[in-house]
Parts: sequence; structure tokens; C-alpha cells
Amino acid sequence: GTGVGLAPEVAILGDGMDIAAGDTTPSPEDHTDFGKAGTVGGVIVRTFTIGNSGTGSLTLKGRPLISISGPQAGDFMVTSLPPGTVPPGGDTSFQITFLPSAPGLRQATIQVSSDDENEGNFHFAVHGSGRFPGEVQAVFSAVLGRDIQAMALQGDGKILIGLNSTPPWLMRLQADGTLDTDFKSSLYSQYGKGVAGIAVQPDGKILVTGSFTSIDDVPAPGIARLLPDGTPDRTFQSAGSGQAVCMTVQPDGKILLGGNLRMEGASRGLVRLNADGAPDPSFNLGSGIYGLTCLALMENGKIMAGGEFTTVGGMAKRGIARLNADGTLDPEFNAAPNGAKVQCMAPLGDGKLIIAGFFNQVNGILCDGIVRLLADGSVDPE
Repeated sequence: GTGVGLAPEVAILGDGMDIAAGDTTPSPEDHTDFGKAGTVGGVIVRTFTIGNSGTGSLTLKGRPLISISGPQAGDFMVTSLPPGTVPPGGDTSFQITFLPSAPGLRQATIQVSSDDENEGNFHFAVHGSGRFPGEVQAVFSAVLGRDIQAMALQGDGKILIGLNSTPPWLMRLQADGTLDTDFKSSLYSQYGKGVAGIAVQPDGKILVTGSFTSIDDVPAPGIARLLPDGTPDRTFQSAGSGQAVCMTVQPDGKILLGGNLRMEGASRGLVRLNADGAPDPSFNLGSGIYGLTCLALMENGKIMAGGEFTTVGGMAKRGIARLNADGTLDPEFNAAPNGAKVQCMAPLGDGKLIIAGFFNQVNGILCDGIVRLLADGSVDPE
């Protein structure tokens, strides 16, 4: 319990601005208005912060922790969940992804239930607009002539672009597609390849992964953290070698990183870093994992790993595996795709998971490269 005289006080912010409990008027300023996205391939991600200004720990009570309802709830998806508890004076974050299924206005309500005595059922409205496939925004005019391998949207509407052909490997565009000349990044790659993944932290700092080896004079073995202007964050130190192909950031700030990686004190192929870039010694996958292509974090803190591997931590496991929070293999999840690779995955917030890749059967059930799995790894019959 919270103890005598100790009480939590919940607040939710979007882009640093308070969102009123029960708010029904979405706004671009607090990220509750997601703007426009295409009905095919259009994705907009917004990060929201849960703060606790009270004197007692705030416990999130929803199942799932973040719920979505309303007329077009299916167009909004929780893609990063917070932990279940927020300490006094602390905060955490969650992400909502907007993928419109039809053109026009799309509306939903986000609910965060907690043990706050006054605002235990904190809810607020969100909306966005779907655009027809192929509809071009006339005000956007980016001309790069380069292979783009990764992209991330900042809270201010600027766009980070990861490239994979020739330097510079990382660029930032203004919201209208023109080059942001105030952003300077000097990544160096001895492999002739560049940035494979980008994540923007709630504080505006930028995590990048890929095949680079340093940024300016700072060693960066496949991962680096940049300040908002593109210069290296020298408080982030990660020692090792190799190339990172996938990344996910936990709500506690720790970073899961997968690829052809070698770091002292960490399992090969999949490591968890503390917020300062050092390997987390509490995460141990034994002999590691080879051929990882994607990672996802489930609402209960367990970790989904997908790729073209055949063993995980020395145990036979093909294409997909679920790990416990400490990196050990979870034997209660059993999915067996028959193909070469699980390429991508998306948790649905209710224990279910969508996976896609190069396979046509899972557990002997026919599926054409995409399938929804239940929490135990069996194919969802619905």
C-alpha cells in the first residue's frame, strides 16, 4: 500500500505539456492530435509521459495498463508500455502509434487507470486523419537521392533519416522536407554502411544503431546517443564491436540491442545496456543468439526476439522466442514458423502478437507470411 499519509498524484503529458483528465479536444501542441497519415504505410508515433507528483508510489491498475476505446480504437495501438509502478516524484512513458485504416477523421480515447484517489480513471481523447494511398503533401519536398534505411519523427515534427549508401549516414529534415542545417552528425563506418535504427528519447536525445564504429572521436560500436543538435552525448559510453540491426528502449531507459555484437560482460548477439551505455549485468542470455532481425517488448516486461536463428542461449528455437526480463528463455512460449526468417513483429497490448516474415506455416497452420499469435505462441484461431 501507499502507507498512512502517502498518496500518489497522476499527471499525463504530451510533448512536455499537461493533458487535462477527461480532455475531449485533441491538440497538436500536446500530441493528442496525431495529424495526417496515409492509409497504406502511414505511421505516426507519439510518446506520452506519466508523472507522479505525489508522496506515494503510483500503481497502474488497468489490464492492459494502457487501454484504447472509441469509434476507431483499432487505428491506434499501444506500441511501448510503461512499468506498472511510478515512484513518488518520478515519471515513465508509453507510446501510441496511429495507423489509419480509412481516410478521414479517426477518433479514440486513451485510458490510464491507477490508484490515484481523484483521477484513478484518467482518460483523454486523441484523433488523427487518414489520407488516401498515394496522396502527396504538396508542402513536403524532400529530395535525397539516397537509400533510406531508418526514420524517426521528433516531437517538433522534424524527421530523422538514417542512410545506408554514402555519408552522411544521419540527416534531419524540417517538417516541410528541407534539410535542417543546424543538425550536424559525424558518424564513421568502416563497413561502408550506415544507420539501421533510430529512437528519440522523451528528453529529446537520439539513439542510433547500425554499422558505424565511432561518432566524432567517441567510440560507438553499432550504437550511439546524440544530443538534439547531432553531437555525441559523451555521458553515453558503450565499448565493444560489431553491427546492430535492431533496438528497443525499455520504459526504465535501458536499451535492448540486437545484431552481430560483441561486448565484454554481455551475451553475444543480444545485449541490454543501462542508460549510460554500459552492459546490464542482470541480463544474461548464455551463449547468445545469432541472426536476430527484430525485437519487441511485451506489456509484462518479457522480450520477443525474431529473426533467422535456430538456437537461443544454447536451446533449440527457430525464428521466434520469448525471453524473461533477465534474458533467460521463456519455455511457456512455443511458436514454430517453418520459413527462413521472422522479419518484424508488433505486440497488441493484450498478450497477443502479430509477426510477419518469410514463412508460410506456424505450428503446422498455413499462413501467408503474417499471423497473429496468442500469449502461449499458438496461432489465434480468430
